[in-house]
Amino acid sequence: MRSGWSARWPDAKTYLGDDKPGDASNLHFPSYSPDAARFLIAERCAKALGVDTASNDPGRSTDFPVHRIMGAANIPGFENLKGLERLPARGATLIALPIKIEGGSGGPVRVVALVPEDTSLQQ
Repeated sequence: MRSGWSARWPDAKTYLGDDKPGDASNLHFPSYSPDAARFLIAERCAKALGVDTASNDPGRSTDFPVHRIMGAANIPGFENLKGLERLPARGATLIALPIKIEGGSGGPVRVVALVPEDTSLQQ
């Protein structure tokens, strides 16, 4: 999901909607709705969901339905992505290179995009 939000980084208050350490109650940023996540997974056969904000759930979320929908479908999520505006609307191949964290359920990942030279794929 390309919202343009990554342009607000590294200002925590602008990027997250709040900058109080340890307090997530006032976070505010856009992301997927549960309906959008279900549609992308079921109807578009998405193999992963990514976003240029801090979470695949909107900042105000307290029950994280998008994370639960993705987990139930065994779909990975990528957050805090940058440079999405440089990708074509379709045709790019993303490669995610995570570090191994024993027993972990998530961790840092380097995402690389391969962009085709064929500009007809960008429409």
